[in-house]
Amino acid sequence: MQEILISAWQNLGTFRGDAGLRAWVLGIARHKIDDYYRKRFREMQIEPNDPETVPAPALRIQEGSTTAVERERVEQTLAQLPEAYGLALIWRYRDGKSLREMAAGTGKTEKAMERLLARARESFKRRWNGDQS
Repeated sequence: MQEILISAWQNLGTFRGDAGLRAWVLGIARHKIDDYYRKRFREMQIEPNDPETVPAPALRIQEGSTTAVERERVEQTLAQLPEAYGLALIWRYRDGKSLREMAAGTGKTEKAMERLLARARESFKRRWNGDQS
């Protein structure tokens, strides 16, 4: 949040007023979040022999999570995952990024991102169902 506000303050001179100030700041926030994901993905190394490599069917993380209790459970489950898996699932399902966008943002291939998402979904599914192994 601090980075977003500092960036907005430093770039206030470039605000043209074409849209509202709120929309402009939210745009800065969106870009800062994307930058964060790109940086974290580049820093992480996923081992190819990760024990959680079994692909899973597509998982809709928040689709159908209408109650606060369900949303809290989703957040807790995501927090239990390896960081790369949690970030990948958030970027894909909450932020709606395509595989192409994720690959371009991380410097990985689309196939690598696809495999990462498959492992992440499987890991999420196991933890959601209570299997911590």
